[in-house]
Amino acid sequence: MAGGNPAGEPCPSIARRFYAKSADGLLPCSLRFVDRFLRWECGRHLLGLGLFPDAKEISESVACLQAVLEHCAQHAFSPASGDTLVVCVGDGRTPRTAALELRHANLLSQEASDAARAQRARLRTELRSIARLRLLSCRAEEAAVWVAARVTSVVVMLPHAHVTPDEALGCLRFGGERERGSAVPAIAVVQLPCCGYVWHGTALGQPPDVERLDGRICAAARTVRVWRDVSAHFNFGASARGLGARTAGG
Repeated sequence: MAGGNPAGEPCPSIARRFYAKSADGLLPCSLRFVDRFLRWECGRHLLGLGLFPDAKEISESVACLQAVLEHCAQHAFSPASGDTLVVCVGDGRTPRTAALELRHANLLSQEASDAARAQRARLRTELRSIARLRLLSCRAEEAAVWVAARVTSVVVMLPHAHVTPDEALGCLRFGGERERGSAVPAIAVVQLPCCGYVWHGTALGQPPDVERLDGRICAAARTVRVWRDVSAHFNFGASARGLGARTAGG
């Protein structure tokens, strides 16, 4: 890889989701996200847990967080606040962006040795020491994330997740008081699409407020989409009845 435009550029078309390679075949990128991660105390701690094997994974996770800070500030989203719930979907079998661990049948072949199984067990034990972290070991379509009444903002992050924004939003569950007219939280969505999911460019029928290529992501798939608030299109009544996300009129 080579140095390039760190701030990225607008991404008006899905067809331009990949940066063109330079004449010598290199993919331009900036290591700014990796440098930032290495300066964080939590970054050093997570590296010690073995969560991040390379610069690609680091840059993708930091990109999700940075998208919230850069594009959702006007909605007072603060991932560090106790009033904000961050739901990270599809990090893969090794939890990274929010230490979500998805376990499925394919892991049997990936954990065939005693050493591999012992390492996974150690990781699960150590993850319990991370404050405010809850792990759900299931498919997004099977998950149910109950949102406490004190929560004023929700951020759903999809870091190269093999799930659509609507399927991810469907895991949110809100209590009946939301249906009875109490204040509803703002709901932001950050998607780093990959594979066939790059064509799923709406959330609850809405186009993203921001769609750009971010040269700070050390991967070819570097589109970032941000929906600042889709709460007006989320059916809180259906969610309270365990039906998942629906459009406002659904």
